[in-house]
Parts: sequence; C-alpha cells; structure tokens
Amino acid sequence: GGVGEEGGGTEVGERGCAVGPLIRIPERWQSVVLGVAFAFVWSPNNLMAPNLTAIATDFGLDDYQRDLYLGAYISFATGVLSIPIMAAIGVASDFTRHRVRLYTAAVAIGGLSSIATGATVDWHQLYWCRFVCGGCMCGCVPVAYSLLGDLFEGPQRNAAS
Repeated sequence: GGVGEEGGGTEVGERGCAVGPLIRIPERWQSVVLGVAFAFVWSPNNLMAPNLTAIATDFGLDDYQRDLYLGAYISFATGVLSIPIMAAIGVASDFTRHRVRLYTAAVAIGGLSSIATGATVDWHQLYWCRFVCGGCMCGCVPVAYSLLGDLFEGPQRNAAS
C-alpha cells in the first residue's frame, strides 16, 4: 500500500492508521491504549455504586434522600439526560477526519468530570459532574469502535472489538 499525506505531517499507513513521520506504533498497542483510556472513563460508574451510603453521609442525606438523589436522580442524569452529549459525540465520529482528537477530547472531558466528582461538596455538583461524565462515557463507545475499524482489517475487527 502507498503512503499519502493527511495533513500536519501525519502519514497514513497501509491500513489507514495514522503514523508519525519518524515512528509507527503497531495497531495492537494503539488498541491497548484505546482500551485503557476507555476503562478509565467508565471507572467512576463502578466506583460510585458501592459507596452511595458513604457519599450520602458526606452530603448529610438520610436513607430516603440517598436512594432518591444518588440512586435515582444521578443515575437518570448519567444514563438518560446525557443522551444528547452521547449522540453528539457519536455523530461527530462519523463526520470528522480526526477521530483520535475527538476520542481524546471525550476521554479528557470525561476524566476531568470524574476527578471533579471526587471533589464535589453537595449532590448538585455531583449531579452535573455525573451528567457530563455519562455523556462522555457512552459517547466514547462509537468513537472507539470507529477507531478499531480504522486500525484493523475486516477479519481482525471482530477480535479487536
């Protein structure tokens, strides 16, 4: 396959994956980095659930408020109300030539909202942090699959996904 210019000094390798002018990172390592970033974006979802009682205690919530605010409202914001963010990121992955930048931005914004989640002092702040984090978590999914599709040939895509 030939090598063509894509802009900014980035070349396109045989399978269409971006390579720098001096080094070429193998597809497998690129997919490992993609997966690690994906795991970090999704980690707050797994870390918050078993600690709802401790979070409620920190915020001064009783058991009913814990279940309502932390169990219902925040889950609703994370999984449902953030759908427009998810959709915007997913649609953008189909129209941009810079999926790596889109994925990086979504992971960075999701990561910053995850860090902010740990620094919240009331449930309103937690609500907005989880809202943004939820949009970035689910918005990363179509971008990750698009990147994997760019990195691997047809027969390898299923295993990579």
